[in-house]
Amino acid sequence: MKLNYKKSLKLITLIITSLLIATASASYYRYLYIQGTVVITSGGLTWVKGVETAGTVDVYGSTATVSLSVNNGTTNNITNHLYLKNLDSGGHDITIDITDAADSELYEANGFSITIYDNSTGTFIALLNVLSTSSSYSGTITGDAVWHITFQIITKPNAETPGDAFAVQFTYE
Repeated sequence: MKLNYKKSLKLITLIITSLLIATASASYYRYLYIQGTVVITSGGLTWVKGVETAGTVDVYGSTATVSLSVNNGTTNNITNHLYLKNLDSGGHDITIDITDAADSELYEANGFSITIYDNSTGTFIALLNVLSTSSSYSGTITGDAVWHITFQIITKPNAETPGDAFAVQFTYE
């Protein structure tokens, strides 16, 4: 077999040239940077959406919007729907007030309430009558605690409305 030196020399020259070009191209860099700061504060309290069995829950920052759907003349215990979580290891003093009562004409006597339990122990925390703006609770949510919010609704047999509204305010330090 005859070796063609001219072709071999051209091939070796081509390979060496390609390597030099690749090396020169690879060593040309452009840089991008990220500079920033992070401020870490205490976590506070947050809403946690549960299972949407009798309506929907939407959480937007510090507001939980609960839309419940029940039939007239029924008793409803709506659980696992909404939770309140303390993101801090320390406790917070908390006050809960009914700021806009539901329409008492649509519910049996004391027929709309919110019961709050400690989610991990099942310990009763508070019972609020959603039909009265004088209903309130003051206490402490311990560090890392999760509270389970339960809605109990007993509607009158003739209750019909396109919707009823209520509002509950949770204030904490």
